[in-house]
Amino acid sequence: MAAVAAVLHFGSVVSWALSAGEHIHAAVQRLRAGGTALISYDPNVRPALLGDPVRGGQAVESGVGVAHIVKVSREDVEWLCPGTPIERIAARWLGLGALLIVVTDGRTVRTPST
Repeated sequence: MAAVAAVLHFGSVVSWALSAGEHIHAAVQRLRAGGTALISYDPNVRPALLGDPVRGGQAVESGVGVAHIVKVSREDVEWLCPGTPIERIAARWLGLGALLIVVTDGRTVRTPST
C-alpha cells in the first residue's frame, strides 16, 4: 500500500507554470476530493513571470480553490488585485474553497545578485 501524505504544501512558480501547474493542480484536486491530506498553498507571486495581474489572478485562484490553507503576502495580493481591500479578496478566496487565508505583512528584502 502506498503512503498517503497527511499534509501537502504547494505553490510558487511551478504551481502556475502552464504544463506543470496543470499536473500539480490535478493531483492536489484529487487529494482534496479524497479528504486524505491537509493542503496548504503559497502562490509566491512573481509578476515578471506571470505577466499581468489578470493572468496571475486566474492562476492563483486555481490553487486557492483546491487548498485548505492559503498563505499569501500583502504585496502579492496588492499586485493581483490593485485597489481591492484585502478583506474582500480573502472573502472571495474563502468562497472558492479555502478554509483559512493568512496574509503576511512583512517587508520583502531583495538582495543584489552576485
